[in-house]
Amino acid sequence: MRALYIGSQNPNSCALMYAEALKELGMEVTVFDPNYFDTDSFYKKVHLKLMKAPASSSILRADQKLLQLAKTSSFDLVLVIAENFLSQETLQEFRSLQSKTQPLILYHSHDNNFSKGILKPENFWNTLASYDSVFTTKSQNVSKYRALGQKNSTYLPSAFDPKVHRPVPDSESRFKQNAFNLSFIGTYDKSRDPVFDTLDWENLKIWGNNWDRSRHFDSHKEKITPHAIYGHEYADVTSHSKISLGLLRTEAEDRHTQRTFEIPACGS
Repeated sequence: MRALYIGSQNPNSCALMYAEALKELGMEVTVFDPNYFDTDSFYKKVHLKLMKAPASSSILRADQKLLQLAKTSSFDLVLVIAENFLSQETLQEFRSLQSKTQPLILYHSHDNNFSKGILKPENFWNTLASYDSVFTTKSQNVSKYRALGQKNSTYLPSAFDPKVHRPVPDSESRFKQNAFNLSFIGTYDKSRDPVFDTLDWENLKIWGNNWDRSRHFDSHKEKITPHAIYGHEYADVTSHSKISLGLLRTEAEDRHTQRTFEIPACGS
């Protein structure tokens, strides 16, 4: 069975785990990363910041590459992971080029696509309805998707990757057992300040981007590593923490996150 994975190739992206899972299921997997937001152009960076969308030239470039791939290769399954800028027209043309195999085209996202902070084009909902099936980690969004015309909407909870998220033995670790009483791994967000206002900073250690923007940073620099950690390093810190925090985002209407599964999988 031939599968096409459309999503990020960033090794730190959870999306890539789905491509690896397809391979483990015995499928022959082709990876296609649209790279909508990857640009060295100052103009395109400004456009992205102002318009909350990649430049139209970036979208066109990705669409043309995808359709060229459809002309030269056939697939039984297409899995789109959180790539919101594929248009309905592009999907229709892709299907016409794959008429002999008629692949199932599926869409999945960990994000709350109804949140204002999630980038998507105005016609995103029309495109969503054209997929064969849609999966979401937000159970409350299933009925919303169906109301918008996507009848094959299914709740698929987050998970962990057992190759990555596991208790890291001391022999493979930078730390000793129970090195941290309380840890948090995650990006700083102002909405999280009230939580950290109440915590015991003497026992807390934080890793994550943008924490130098926090009002706690100047007072607790020695407790904060202001950059993200992933993979083995993430599992190492988590499995050597007595308690690891997994916070939900109000704006995302989270009821669970990947941390819900990753933290206990690491033994914290």
